[in-house]
Amino acid sequence: MQFCHYIKHCRKEFNLTQEELVTHLYHYDDIFEGLDAVTLSRWERCLTTPNIERQQKFIQAMRAFCDDSFPCWDILDFASIEEQMYQKGIQKIIGKHKRFILNFPSELIDKDNLNFTLVDDTPLYQPHIELTRNFITKFTNSYIDINPTQFYKLATYESSFFLVATYQQQFFGVIFSIRLQKETFDKLLSKQITENDISLENLASEDEVGYEYPFTFFAYTEQCATILALRYYIHLLQNQNHIKTLGSLPKSKEGKSLVEKLGLKEQTPDDMYPKVFEASISDVLINPYILKMLFSR
Repeated sequence: MQFCHYIKHCRKEFNLTQEELVTHLYHYDDIFEGLDAVTLSRWERCLTTPNIERQQKFIQAMRAFCDDSFPCWDILDFASIEEQMYQKGIQKIIGKHKRFILNFPSELIDKDNLNFTLVDDTPLYQPHIELTRNFITKFTNSYIDINPTQFYKLATYESSFFLVATYQQQFFGVIFSIRLQKETFDKLLSKQITENDISLENLASEDEVGYEYPFTFFAYTEQCATILALRYYIHLLQNQNHIKTLGSLPKSKEGKSLVEKLGLKEQTPDDMYPKVFEASISDVLINPYILKMLFSR
């Protein structure tokens, strides 16, 4: 999608004239001061494109208008978006972090034979879930050491996002995120509890507005990591109305760099550890790195 198509679709979705949309934008933020219907028309016809700051504010204005950052699901082709974003290089976001991405030779891997599957409560995925739990425990030096049965329940819960990558039926990467109820989310980020204390009772249901907590991210190649990150971003897009905030407690400088590039902001003083990072779903979805890849030119 080009940004001009997004603008035009939003205006028609809300049954607004160009003058009415200009008025709405003008009252929403001063960044649109001086905007007129002629300029908006040029935006809609793809003759000119607003800068990235105005794009961000436009999306925020749409969310304020209808509680939805992207009210254009009927024209979004997620397969095309994924391919487009992959070609443009989401590596710029995830970077080259040896603690997250192993140096397996990507040229030996056929991208079309990489499989990505959301786990469910079947024995087929139990080895992948256990491998992920062991990785988290080792990576955090046993700071996080959740009971295997409890971890399995968290991984397969209806609102959890546990995406496994495989290549020739072998484990090749994972991204795992849970959606918490507000009280638990606040306690976790204020360090009153740890990840080991989380139970099913602390998770938000699939239809409940909750607070997203990315648990872990790991891949054998940059290629695999790219697709895992893309799928997670699309998950956030599709569930934006059921996610209030994202929060993270990165345990390494690589993790800190990753969550910062995803749009999360540090919330703790310099002398506190682990650092707390947090951002609203709206701020995450208007990440400038993502917008430059989401909207083609």
